Amino acid sequence: MLSVPWLALAPAQRAHADAIDDTFWLAVKQKGMVPQMFDEESQAVNSGHMVCADFRSGSPTFDDEGLRIAGMYGVGVEQGKEFVGLAIGSYCPEQIHPAPGPNACGCDRRQGRL
Repeated sequence: MLSVPWLALAPAQRAHADAIDDTFWLAVKQKGMVPQMFDEESQAVNSGHMVCADFRSGSPTFDDEGLRIAGMYGVGVEQGKEFVGLAIGSYCPEQIHPAPGPNACGCDRRQGRL
């Protein structure tokens, strides 16, 4: 009996994930990262999730992750950072740390973390 409500939620949760993935893929394409970095949606989505897994493990700074992505895909550091920002915004917005003060930009540049 308890499994029925869970099963009813599974398709809705998958649809939500698909919508996030689709929105992320659209943003990646709009930023010109296709085909330069990715040939297909699954590559970009998997890389976006990988970025968030790295942040959740507590290891990289925003700049370090941008540099890693740039090296992995053979693009400039700024484009690597742009991808990291898109990934965080889509898949792990809890990693966004507002800067203190009246000119908050949505990032904490003192720590090198978004």
